[in-house]
Amino acid sequence: MKLIGNCTALGIGSLPDTNAVLALERIFNFFPKIPFWPQLPKRSYFENMYLQFSEHIPGRCIDIENKRFYIDKTQDLQPEMEGFFNDYLANDLDKFKISRDYCEGLYTALDLAKTKKEIYNGVAFIKGQITGPISFGLQVVDENKKPIYYDDMFHDILLKNLQCKARWQEEVLSNINKNIIISVDEPYLSSVGSGVINLNRAQVIEDIEAIFKVLKKVKATHCCGNTDWSLLMATSADILLFDAYNYAKNISLFTEDLKDFLARGGCLGWGIIPTTGNELENCSKEALILRLEEGIDLLVKKGLDHETIIHQSFITPACGLGNLPIELANTAMQLTRAVSEHIQAKYNLN
Repeated sequence: MKLIGNCTALGIGSLPDTNAVLALERIFNFFPKIPFWPQLPKRSYFENMYLQFSEHIPGRCIDIENKRFYIDKTQDLQPEMEGFFNDYLANDLDKFKISRDYCEGLYTALDLAKTKKEIYNGVAFIKGQITGPISFGLQVVDENKKPIYYDDMFHDILLKNLQCKARWQEEVLSNINKNIIISVDEPYLSSVGSGVINLNRAQVIEDIEAIFKVLKKVKATHCCGNTDWSLLMATSADILLFDAYNYAKNISLFTEDLKDFLARGGCLGWGIIPTTGNELENCSKEALILRLEEGIDLLVKKGLDHETIIHQSFITPACGLGNLPIELANTAMQLTRAVSEHIQAKYNLN
C-alpha cells in the first residue's frame, strides 16, 4: 500500500519512565494516531536496546551488576546451537519471543488492548521497533571484545534471531491493530564509512534487508546520526527516520536517491525535535517549525516536489528519549505533537 504520512506525529521508541502504564498514557496523549510500545532502559538493564533482543542467542552471558553482556564462545555451545537452529527451521516464533522482563512496555500495551480496548479507537497504526543487525552485530562482542558481526556463525545467528523477533513482534501487535509499523533502528550506522568502521556497502544493505524481507507490514528504519543515507534508501524501507534537527542539510545531498525513494512511495520521518537537554530547554515550537520548513525548502530547491514531501512525511523526535529526565522527555513529545498539528493545519492535512 502507499503510505501517507501527512506530517503525523510519530515516536522513536525509548522513554525514561520506569512505569510502563504511565509511559503509555503519555504516548497516547502525544502520539494518538500512531502510538508505540516504549522501551524503558531506566526500568531495567534488560531493556538495554541490545540486551533486549538478545534472548536465545547461544553463549550469552549477562553481568547485571556491571551492566554488561557478551557472547562467551569458549563454552561448549553445540547443544545451544542445535536448539537455536532447530527452532529456527521449525519456524517456532514463540521460542524467539521477547520475554516480559525485557519489554514491559510491549506487554503492557497488549494488556491495555484487552482491559481498555477503547483507548485504541482512532489509532491508525501501532509502531514497534527492533535493533538493526549492523548496530547489534558491532556493539555485541565476544569474550575477547571482538564484535560478533565479524564471526560468520554468529553473524548468521544474529540475523536469524532478529528476523524471528521482528516477525513475532509484528504478529503480537497485529492483535491490537492490523496496521503495524516495525522500525529497524540502526544508530551505529553513523560510524559506517568512518576510519573506525569500514563495512562493505552491499553487505550493509543485504543485512538490513534480511530483516525487512520477513516483515509483512510497514517497514521503517532509523539512524540518529549522520550516515550515507543512500544505504537506507536502497533497502525496501517504507519510512526513513532521520535526525533532521542536525542533519537536514546532509540528507539533501542525496537528491537522486530521495527522488527515487519518494517516487516509490517512501516517507521521511523528520526528526526535527532535539533530544538533548540544553537544546530542548532553549527551543520553541516556532523555531522548530522554521527549521523544518528550511529543511524542506532545501529539498524543493534541489528539484523535489513540495506537496509530495508534505504528504509523505512524519514529524518525530530526532532520537529516542530514554536518556532524558521525564520532564524534558515530555517537552520533546509536546513539541513533536505541536509541530505536527501546526503543519497539518497549515496545509489542511487533517
